[in-house]
Amino acid sequence: MKIIDLLLKNNKIPIVSKNTILKETLDKMNYYRLGVACIVDKNNKLLGIFTDGDLRRKLLNVQKPWSALLSDDTIKYSTKKPLTIKVNSTLKNALKIMEKKRILDLPVLDSKNKLIGILHLHPALKPLIKNNGQK
Repeated sequence: MKIIDLLLKNNKIPIVSKNTILKETLDKMNYYRLGVACIVDKNNKLLGIFTDGDLRRKLLNVQKPWSALLSDDTIKYSTKKPLTIKVNSTLKNALKIMEKKRILDLPVLDSKNKLIGILHLHPALKPLIKNNGQK
């Protein structure tokens, strides 16, 4: 099975620019009900990702008022070289990466390294669970 069949496309995930403040990013993450946001440039090149885990670590380590933190650019607190996978990769390969690195979301890039979506663990497992139940 290919990733393209299961990924959440760009219109179904939180995507922000490098100048988006953290408050707006959190609003988008909440709207899409995902624990990750992708930060892209004007050409849709992935610049980084921001996750619930990034937020948790920053809350514990950044000694500034909450209101000041929320007005910072999200890119400041993001993972700037996130793990990614190419769209033509197999689901099996993607799941191996996600399991090894213990991540729930994996940005998916096209052949020109542009973001086309995210492989989220829950939808990725659905066909495996469904097929296992049929045996």
